[in-house]
Amino acid sequence: MGLFKKQKDPVVEMEKDLVHEGNEMEHDIQADVDAVMKKYDRESNTRVWEGIPKTMLRALMASFSVYCILMTLFSKALPERRLSLFLGFIVIIGYLVYPAKKGDTRVNHVPWYDWILMVLGAGSFFYFAINAFSIIQLATKLQPIHIVIGTIGILVLIELCRRCVGLPILCVLCALLIYTFYNQLSWDPSFYKALKNIVYKLFYTTSGVIGTPVSVCYTYIVLFIIFGAFLERTGIANFFISFANRLAGWSSGGPAKVAVISSALCGSLLGFYALYNRHPAKCFMGDTGSLFLGGAVAALAFAFDMPLVLIPVGIIYILETLSDIIQVGYFKATHGKRFFKMAPLHHHLERCGWSEVKIVTVFVSITAVFCLLAYYGIRGRYL
Repeated sequence: MGLFKKQKDPVVEMEKDLVHEGNEMEHDIQADVDAVMKKYDRESNTRVWEGIPKTMLRALMASFSVYCILMTLFSKALPERRLSLFLGFIVIIGYLVYPAKKGDTRVNHVPWYDWILMVLGAGSFFYFAINAFSIIQLATKLQPIHIVIGTIGILVLIELCRRCVGLPILCVLCALLIYTFYNQLSWDPSFYKALKNIVYKLFYTTSGVIGTPVSVCYTYIVLFIIFGAFLERTGIANFFISFANRLAGWSSGGPAKVAVISSALCGSLLGFYALYNRHPAKCFMGDTGSLFLGGAVAALAFAFDMPLVLIPVGIIYILETLSDIIQVGYFKATHGKRFFKMAPLHHHLERCGWSEVKIVTVFVSITAVFCLLAYYGIRGRYL
């Protein structure tokens, strides 16, 4: 009987051992990568959840995903109510996922102060969502309880941003808040009125924390992330990647293809504006075209992995913005005096007697010079 016993193939066994060792090596590498990411990347520094709490957290996130989809597709509630509910859930999930400091590896552990911050922060946004209509009618005539609730919600959200992004965002926010308080107190020395106005603008209107960025995140970004995760988990994403590789994987890409896009944009602008729309212009670009072109320039800079080139390329836009900041700051500091005759900078030049043609010519020339300087600064990178 031993003669008919199936013998193990040494080649097959060797292949199994190699596969097993490869899997172990890949697991170790992934563990090392995760450790490095948690050390240096703030967004990767998350709590450790295991067992039933991990399942409950996943269920909460899945419910939140379904909620976002349903609210985006079918809800006709006030924007203030929808966005406040959205941020309330974000606060709950954020404090369950991100610890207060790096290196917290305790399993299924949330400190007591995080529970307090989570309840207070989420409760603030839920309170506004429930009473949105009546609070909107009050406008700036807020009651002290509304100011307290708004202040708590803002501070809890700032702390969550620090945990997710890091300390620099906290410094920027503090600087902006200090400037805002200074601006309010320069007009009225009452601290209570300044606090009421700031809380009203930041918390109870769509120009604050529930403004356009959160609206875009709630309406589009979250849905793209949800569907992207769905495609990845179901394997459909690999199908699209393989399909694209079959179609165009044989060709070399990279900067050359990005250069084709930028050249096409440049050629279309030169052909239309330089040839058919020269002075006196008959067609003026609106927000749709100008915002697209600005976004395209920024995207191309990041696609080439050289975002700092935006500084010399956009020097005119930086000067225009700085002229506004200087004008407002000087006006506040001197109680009514103006640094420029009018801001932004091109209006000041108009008041000085410059014609529109002269301003455009000078600005284009300055931009061209700085673009050449930027080109000579980075030409060795790809040439």
